[in-house]
Amino acid sequence: MRPQGPPQAQRGGRGSDPLLGEVRAVRESVGRLRSLKEWEAGSLVEAARKVGEFLYRDRGFTTAKIRAVLDAVNRIHVEARTRGFQRDAVRFMEIRLAYVAGREGTNKTLKELYQLMSAAIRKVSDEEDFERLREFVKGVVAFHRYFGGKDSA
Repeated sequence: MRPQGPPQAQRGGRGSDPLLGEVRAVRESVGRLRSLKEWEAGSLVEAARKVGEFLYRDRGFTTAKIRAVLDAVNRIHVEARTRGFQRDAVRFMEIRLAYVAGREGTNKTLKELYQLMSAAIRKVSDEEDFERLREFVKGVVAFHRYFGGKDSA
């Protein structure tokens, strides 16, 4: 059974959203890690749940927006199997995220996602870190969908 989301009129507002504070706390905790290998599985899953729910609460945020990030991660994963892990490819994801966040103008949800993902990307130094990042992004997509996120607004 899916959890009940907030009433339609409340969705998308950020004034006193406790989830916003939780997402910022996730970003800060990621920033304190030396590498993503240190991110314990339970903590990673809980962070993905918080971020997925946060994204769901923004009516204009579609699954397609976060899937674009997952698609980029999966492309890097496939390339790593044939050419070896390329740290630069992971770092270049930050540019794509900045473009997506900037293209949406005043969308604060995307800006929060960009800041969180940038913090995580900066912690990737090897394939093991990258796999942690990949699991986190997959988790965010899964929880966004679980809470009721749609493919289109």
